[in-house]
Amino acid sequence: MTCRLQAFNWAAPLLLMLLMAAFLFWPLLVGRHLVPFHTFAGDPFLEGLDTASDRPDWRTYDQTPVTLSYTEKHLFAARLRQGEIALWNPFNGLGYPLIADGLCQPLAPLFLPFMAWPTPWVFSCVLVLNLMFGGLGMDRFLKALGAGTWSRCVAAALFAFNPYTLKYAAYSNVWAYAWFPWVFAAAEALAVGRAGPVWLAAAITGMGMSGHPEETLMGAVAALVYAMVRSGQERGWTSLWRRPSWASVPALALGFSVWWVWPMLEWVSLSWSPRIGQHLRVSYAPDALFTLGSELLWLPPLLLLALLGLRKQKVFAGLLPCLLWPLVLLFPWPAGLQRVFDLGFMSGRYTRSLAWFALPVLVSLGLEAWASSSLRRWERWAGLAVLAAWCSSAIVFAVSPSPLQGELLVPLWGIPAATSIAVWGIVVLGAMLFLLPVKVKSQGTRVVRLGLAACVLGGALLAPPGMWAYWNRSAPLLSQQARGVLEGRGRLWFPHRGLWQCVSPNLATLFEVRDIRSVSPLAPRRLVPLVGALGNVFYGFLDWSPEVMEFAGVEKAWRWAHAPQDTRVVETRLVSLEGRAFWVPVGQSAATAQEALHSALEDRAWTRVVLLEGGGKPQEKEMTGDTGSGGFSAKVSPLLDVCNRSSWRVEAPSAGWLVLRDLYWPGWKASVDGLAVQVLAGDGVFRAVAVPEGTHCVTFSYRPRSVIWGGFLSLASALCSFAWGFGRRRLDFGERRA
Repeated sequence: MTCRLQAFNWAAPLLLMLLMAAFLFWPLLVGRHLVPFHTFAGDPFLEGLDTASDRPDWRTYDQTPVTLSYTEKHLFAARLRQGEIALWNPFNGLGYPLIADGLCQPLAPLFLPFMAWPTPWVFSCVLVLNLMFGGLGMDRFLKALGAGTWSRCVAAALFAFNPYTLKYAAYSNVWAYAWFPWVFAAAEALAVGRAGPVWLAAAITGMGMSGHPEETLMGAVAALVYAMVRSGQERGWTSLWRRPSWASVPALALGFSVWWVWPMLEWVSLSWSPRIGQHLRVSYAPDALFTLGSELLWLPPLLLLALLGLRKQKVFAGLLPCLLWPLVLLFPWPAGLQRVFDLGFMSGRYTRSLAWFALPVLVSLGLEAWASSSLRRWERWAGLAVLAAWCSSAIVFAVSPSPLQGELLVPLWGIPAATSIAVWGIVVLGAMLFLLPVKVKSQGTRVVRLGLAACVLGGALLAPPGMWAYWNRSAPLLSQQARGVLEGRGRLWFPHRGLWQCVSPNLATLFEVRDIRSVSPLAPRRLVPLVGALGNVFYGFLDWSPEVMEFAGVEKAWRWAHAPQDTRVVETRLVSLEGRAFWVPVGQSAATAQEALHSALEDRAWTRVVLLEGGGKPQEKEMTGDTGSGGFSAKVSPLLDVCNRSSWRVEAPSAGWLVLRDLYWPGWKASVDGLAVQVLAGDGVFRAVAVPEGTHCVTFSYRPRSVIWGGFLSLASALCSFAWGFGRRRLDFGERRA
């Protein structure tokens, strides 16, 4: 009997989440997927899409999961199946280091099935499994806090399937959010002495490998604060300084993660974003709490039970930072405090995940407190005050728009909660169960707990309406018109009519087509002068002039034929020198990248001479042969062109310079006929190497020191931690035997 009860305690949360997943994601069972390619339905360069599918409103869903997360993971998986570990993405803009993209993390642990079978359906299944993984972690964390089976079931389901996760399941911040319970469970074990710092560091590492560095930073900081508070409560506050085991956690986590943190920091240090350091707060209007379908919809039953959860004062003290941080950043006040808490680049979109972690924990503890004793007088009065405040605010915001309007206030789609019968039904039922003077005993326990569970999960089942527009049966293919561009050696430029009505620049990675445009939170500093004016969110390389296109190696460009409503496009061939790679006989020195770029663009000087940043040796004589559209009389032809490696055959009439119009970046090496040569920054942007007279094979290889040494340091950290933990265990075992 005891074994059956233990099995039920383990299986109940998992069974509940399986039932909810089957209810919410049933289209997966019939072969549909969650990757919303149909947002591009009607684009003249794509075909094979389900044009009858609803296109989600952009305020409910944007293109990030399609244009960044899915395409980068797909590229990594495709190249891995061909025996190459893709460290560089050459198909977006002028290229960028793929392994440095902390947002998507191609080696996320839970996405390993997608690496083996990169299809939209597998990607969608992994998204759901990721949510359930987080729910299981919540179950384990609450079990460590002493919660019962019913409350653990509710908390696990509420953490895994709430309006926030159902709206952003395909975003990398939710992938890191799913690790929060496991990180806090390790923090609790460290605080009470059941485990050492290695487990917490390993959990933080898994969270960081899942994606989104900002989310990882917030989760790690909150977990460390929780571990410190709980350790002080359990062992005495002086133990924080006498035995500061928590202090080694950041160093261990950094040691395990240096293989991707080092390249990411290198990418950030050499790039620029209008968001970093600008304190651009992306906040919500006050009526966001009362919009049906909003991920901020916290119904009164949740708030009332969380109020009861405050009885666990020790746990609440540790969770308090998880609540204060997002509350400061969610709404547009107070501005001065937000400038401190946003660290110069964060916003409420990321920090509210901390609130959706703390809320299920407090709700679970509140269920335990409610079911084990009658309500105290102050709790009843506080519950009435919360209920009255929520109901009155919902009515006010239902009849009047938000008094705060601004460019950075996030618009939310949905009807007011006060106009929904289902919402008021849950409100009334939850209030009755909370406020009635009932002391739960024997057989009544199950009935009332089920009623409370229905109220709690009711908020989750009121999923964002836009979620049902995600489903799609199709995957995009390049149209016949666009398919021919793969034969060229240069880059492409596609037109656009707004980011929500065109083929996304980053979607070109899926087809391994070199699209000169790019949409990214960060832009390499070398390219910033070519971008022009940047807004609050970086959308770069979308409106380049023909002169800049030619300089960047665009071989073909398309433009809309007539009015923006016209879907017909006109192809334009630009005169470029041998596509992406060309040869010039003369090299001249330039002091800085800006000076080299300015001089190269002036009077199309790049066609005659390459400006070498940092002291390239000038040639003694200048080529005086053919200077037609093919450049000088050197012939350049591609031999191999993949992610991390490209080879070019150069037939040069004299000594000169081969210029490859790919982004100059640390880690790129070059060789001429197998002999290593120096790679210089050409024209402030590209890669240039010196080539002697005659026919030669020039090879560029991406071997970043940050990845090589970072991987070595991470492996060494893991081995040392394992050896240290194994030694400590043997020592403890010997002491117990003695």
